[in-house]
Amino acid sequence: MKKQPPSYKPETCPVSRFVAILGDDWSWLIIREAFRGASKFSDFQKSTGIAKNILTDRMKKLTEHGIFERRDVGATGPRFEYFLSEKGKSLEPLLRNIIGWSRENLNH
Repeated sequence: MKKQPPSYKPETCPVSRFVAILGDDWSWLIIREAFRGASKFSDFQKSTGIAKNILTDRMKKLTEHGIFERRDVGATGPRFEYFLSEKGKSLEPLLRNIIGWSRENLNH
């Protein structure tokens, strides 16, 4: 296994830290859907097409890192919804920039 230089380690590199948390295939689509109003697990799954096991993993990771808050909203039993935390809401300008950059540079 090739050893990474210290400049790529998450503990010393802000870009590596960012990619470690938000650099997977689905996180930004999940975050986009939250800004569009999704909060139920089924909403995220339906709008993105993510398999349940992958969505479960991503939501757990995003919640552990403070991007989402998981709230029990069940009146008669446990039912959870996911809401962007303040940290998650602070990603909105970055998401808008990603969308703008993509429209400007990746439309074929």
